Amino acid sequence: MRKQMEEKRTNQRLRRQRRDRRFARLLKIFMLFILFHPRMWGKTFTPYADGLSYDDRENWTLFEESPEKPYDVFIIPPTVIFDAAEPRYIDIKDERYLKGVAEFQSVAVDPVFRDTPYNLYMPKYRQLNPGTLTSGDKLRKFWQDVQNTGLLPIRDILNAFDYYMKHINNGRPFVLFSHSQGSVTNAAVLTLYIPHYMTKAQQDLLIASYLVGIGLTDLILQNTIYPPSTLPTDTGTILSWNTATKSEVAGKYRITWGDRTTRAVNPLTFTTDRAHVKAGQNPGSYLRYFGSDKLQEKAHLTGAKIVKSPRSNGDIVLVDIRETDFLTKEQIASEDAFDLGYTHHWDISLFAESVRENLIKRAGAFK
Repeated sequence: MRKQMEEKRTNQRLRRQRRDRRFARLLKIFMLFILFHPRMWGKTFTPYADGLSYDDRENWTLFEESPEKPYDVFIIPPTVIFDAAEPRYIDIKDERYLKGVAEFQSVAVDPVFRDTPYNLYMPKYRQLNPGTLTSGDKLRKFWQDVQNTGLLPIRDILNAFDYYMKHINNGRPFVLFSHSQGSVTNAAVLTLYIPHYMTKAQQDLLIASYLVGIGLTDLILQNTIYPPSTLPTDTGTILSWNTATKSEVAGKYRITWGDRTTRAVNPLTFTTDRAHVKAGQNPGSYLRYFGSDKLQEKAHLTGAKIVKSPRSNGDIVLVDIRETDFLTKEQIASEDAFDLGYTHHWDISLFAESVRENLIKRAGAFK
């Protein structure tokens, strides 16, 4: 009897040891999965040596030293210098660059983000001067070449966003907000950085990316983890629009944004519905009228409708006004980069109050 009891205890001990070894192997496999799976931890991004260093506060236009609000926005400004006589890349200490970024802040950033729950971060970056691109084809290629890390603007913004995620974000949900050339670099963040160098938990912090002023194309969507937005309360999505007037839709403009796959939302409803939204539903635009130094808010200035571009067959947003409604003849003549009626510069300010309301709504919908 004693021998049988000892054998029973021995067998029980052996079973426990085998169970413990199996558990240890499974635990080891699980820990290796956690340690090396990129969706759990992400790879480490090495900042570009020739990119700007963003631990220097002088390389930021907006920077909240002590963020108190629950959400962040990472803002990337548009092209501010377009001159064939200038260098290929614009120095961030150039007075005209600083003046242009300040103007963008006054007409697009300040009106859109006033009284919102967002801490503001806007890095400076060495913009490519489109005036040095000698043909329309080269200009179109630059605006669509969102994964070209040979471009200094993309290198700078990837460095800036990496610094933001490692040293500033601290687990807060955030928005990416950009216009024109800034959206080229925003698309680089969406396709080159976030899918490869952020953890799943960090990726889930994106409220939305406002990719304004370039085309949201299949190229971008195939290389990012986020879907296109179709509703005003979507989160973890990308949305975009480019504005044009009737004269442009007739084919009188030189620059083609995106391609036939380009998607847009209506910036008055933030849906993909193609019905015309009347000006009465536009809560506020911010413009400087006819050369005035004073920024004016005007409600019900323009409606909006998603249509197909005759050049690219992609989506653009048709507006009801022309430049002659708010610019002098001299100002229009100076807009030599764009044809009469091209409202690209005002993609945000024409719908500033609507965009502000949508930013608040998306933050409220984020979970």
